[in-house]
Amino acid sequence: MRDIRSNSMNERKQVYLIGHVSQDLIDGSNIPVMGGAVAYMARVFKIMGWDARIITKLPSNHQFLKELNDLGIIVHNLPISDDNKKVSMTTFEINNWGEERDIFLRDKQEDISVDEIRKFSANISRDALIVVAPVMDEVDINILPFLRSEGLYSVLCPQGVFRRTRENGLIYHQRYSDLAWILNYANMAIFSREDMDFYDRESQDKYIKELARIKPVFVTDGSNGSEFFYQDERITVRALSLKEGERRKFIGAGDVFAAALLHSMMRGKPLVLDMEFASAYTTQKIGINNGKEGISGLPTIEEFEDFVRNDQERIVDYAMLLLPYVLGREAHYEPSDFSFRRIET
Repeated sequence: MRDIRSNSMNERKQVYLIGHVSQDLIDGSNIPVMGGAVAYMARVFKIMGWDARIITKLPSNHQFLKELNDLGIIVHNLPISDDNKKVSMTTFEINNWGEERDIFLRDKQEDISVDEIRKFSANISRDALIVVAPVMDEVDINILPFLRSEGLYSVLCPQGVFRRTRENGLIYHQRYSDLAWILNYANMAIFSREDMDFYDRESQDKYIKELARIKPVFVTDGSNGSEFFYQDERITVRALSLKEGERRKFIGAGDVFAAALLHSMMRGKPLVLDMEFASAYTTQKIGINNGKEGISGLPTIEEFEDFVRNDQERIVDYAMLLLPYVLGREAHYEPSDFSFRRIET
């Protein structure tokens, strides 16, 4: 297994996430919940101890600016040039059906251009991780060649470039013809099989393998787990299953997985362990019972450690090395048929 952690990835602890913060109206509720890949990912990065920053466009006095600031997330709010968009907000109506859902686009904020990022780029540390994560094709994809020309390490989460809308606002997915070309300028990509539902599974595999000839690709697959593709290599990691009675809150799960994965990859551990860590954290996000929606429902480090500590048999059955990875020196598990301890050296 080749090491894809090039360009000193393990030294990065600052991240800039580019894309729209959205407001989500979930299952008939009229109360907006903060959403969008950049919001979910920034919250995870912040929980994991990163300096997390979002480059986006929001109305100047929007409540989400304060909420993000209160969470310690810095928002670089780009000016909105279109007067008709000054109070607009990218808005999704989401109706869940188990692991499936219908999503409608009800409003969309102004796009983010490469010229705006070019002007802002002097503020970006050359050691920062850059994540380009559109939710509705709102980011000029030519940002990636520019980031590469500046020597910046970038990850593409292309969910939004696959999305199109029908006349009633219903979102569907369509192949993005320039994805292979643009992937040349990113360091890796992370997306979901749900984003490629325009293909059957066999065709999805063929498409993913074509992309993986260019750069490393991580693909999430709902309750089936996640996969890594690069050149001729393929790694499959099953998901940490939910128990009967644990809730199912799937919104943002792919974004949470991506951020947890990237965080873990900076620590220089085996890639399989990175994927298992991201899966376990995402499972707790989906199944945690704190009654909160959106980014407020993401588990803290302490909650995640308690989850691992209090259900060690389940964790060890899933991925034995995950226990010491999360709990460190505290890790200790001794079922009747074998013993497992963290050995101090």
